[in-house]
Amino acid sequence: MENEDVVKDPLTEEQSSEDNTQDEVVQEETTESAPGSKTDKELLLKSLQEERDKRRDLEKEKKNLEEKLEESSALSDEEVISDEGRLLKKEITSLNEKLNTIEETNELELVYIKHPVLREKTEEFNDFKADYPGVALMKVANLYLTENGFFKEPRKGLEKTSGGDKVVVKSGMTDDDIKKLRETDSRKYKKLLLEGKI
Repeated sequence: MENEDVVKDPLTEEQSSEDNTQDEVVQEETTESAPGSKTDKELLLKSLQEERDKRRDLEKEKKNLEEKLEESSALSDEEVISDEGRLLKKEITSLNEKLNTIEETNELELVYIKHPVLREKTEEFNDFKADYPGVALMKVANLYLTENGFFKEPRKGLEKTSGGDKVVVKSGMTDDDIKKLRETDSRKYKKLLLEGKI
């Protein structure tokens, strides 16, 4: 077969400039590091900080929107609720806030008891903890200690499973099969016994 030109008209200036820009884009994409290659630690740290900042900003925005929603719903509720109801509602919210602070301090004390190193690094830990709202405090503490190298031995592999007792399945012949073989075919039994298969 012979090569035939599909396009009979020559390229216009716009079409040729589009081809050049596409070539430049392709060249820029190929100069970036390939996935799975080693990335500079400073770049990783920078992207981690940016991600944490974005997460923190989004959490603040979410909290503000939730407060606005509560305020708007509270205005409509206040019209229906009596004065006694409002007083009770304020009292309940204040008691809930006190309860939450007491639970947080108790949980924080448990973390400090388990990991006394965190008492010395309280400010850093609080900044780190702000990046993980809604996550259990003990998990955040373990993550902080792991990332900052306070654990003596790094954990290797997956965590141990706790799925209960495991039944070990024997491979080969069962005791009943061996008994039957010994009683019916003694030559084969002796042979397997000498080979160490029984």
